[in-house]
Amino acid sequence: LIGATGSQVTSLEEKMAGNSKDHNLAFQAAESALRAGEAAVATLPYNCTNGRFKPLDKDCNKATVETVPVWESINWSVQPPAYNVGMDVLKGITDPPQFIIEQLPATGKGCRFCEIIPGGGSSTTWYRITARGTGSTANAVVTLQSIYKR
Repeated sequence: LIGATGSQVTSLEEKMAGNSKDHNLAFQAAESALRAGEAAVATLPYNCTNGRFKPLDKDCNKATVETVPVWESINWSVQPPAYNVGMDVLKGITDPPQFIIEQLPATGKGCRFCEIIPGGGSSTTWYRITARGTGSTANAVVTLQSIYKR
């Protein structure tokens, strides 16, 4: 009885270690996509292509505004809408890390913290970068977000 219990505990510990490693790999993949997204928003023009969106508007067409944020409603497995970072970032991941960029409105729905630059009178442009990474299995998925002000 003690031997069988010890074997079950060891098996459970091995599964937990494997899941932790898989989640860590997915987290690293998502972090790499987040860094790539931040670099892209800093240097590339915003043109509603290659993973760039308006908030609540998947196709940048104001006539068909959605009710949920783009990052919650897009199909990450379809290319586009998301921008792939590349499989060479990490070894052993099932899917390439991806990111999308949403240009947030200066005020109103979708941007709770956007502001006007004090004293300057000009608007600050805010972007929400959402990154998604997978681990060594498709079940390990990590989604990270950052807000970028330009």
